[in-house]
Amino acid sequence: MSSRGSWTTFECENSDFIVRSVPDDVSFEVKRTSMRNRDMFLFGDTTTTNRTTTTNQCDEQFVDLHESSTALIALLRLLHHPPAPPVPLKLMGNAQVFDHRLPKRVYDPSTVIPLPLLLSLLYGLVDKYAISDSVTETLNEHLLAHAPQFPLPVYAFAITNGFDHVAYEASQYMLPLASYTAEEVAVIPTVPAYHKIVRLQTLRVKALRDLVLREDIFPHGEYLSPDRTLGSQLPTSYKVTEHVSHINVRPLLLGKQNVQVWR
Repeated sequence: MSSRGSWTTFECENSDFIVRSVPDDVSFEVKRTSMRNRDMFLFGDTTTTNRTTTTNQCDEQFVDLHESSTALIALLRLLHHPPAPPVPLKLMGNAQVFDHRLPKRVYDPSTVIPLPLLLSLLYGLVDKYAISDSVTETLNEHLLAHAPQFPLPVYAFAITNGFDHVAYEASQYMLPLASYTAEEVAVIPTVPAYHKIVRLQTLRVKALRDLVLREDIFPHGEYLSPDRTLGSQLPTSYKVTEHVSHINVRPLLLGKQNVQVWR
């Protein structure tokens, strides 16, 4: 089911319980088994937070929640239909290239939960209603799916909420911090969080520079002119950048020094 279009409606088969949005006075039929083990729903309680009514000769329990209908729909979907991980698209072209460079993850957009919905609503509901850790882990996968396009807000949210592995991976997609405006960088929550990015980017640039300087781009000298400069012998079809792009940079991004800086 599409993750984009599924958060605005909620339907439940074989329902046996009703939850009502107090602000909007909208009721939803739900399954008791999907809501069980949530202390805040107080099944069977007779306090004023719950009410019991009789409809069509069947006793139906109600619980009132002070959530908007929009938030309640999202909550009920999380409980009844936990989201699946985003579906990756198959990489096109030369797969070997992606083995030697940091791959830009590409997912089917219809299976990725939109970033604003994740940040403004879903994580808050998971925390407020103590929904299982497996749901949080799946939401983290959706969050990471946005990292290549929105590395700064993904990093900022992850570092704020203690999702260090998400923050670390998002940092790999960031441009040099000087490339961003002051308003964009302002989403980074603390000075230590900002300093981590500065240190990581400095380390990675240094490591990449050292690696490129060590790389023997023309190992046999056959494409150098007699004065040891690039001359007419260099085939027009050969580009230095094509060779450099195959240098394995993954150790620069995932190596021990990076992990030490992160910690």
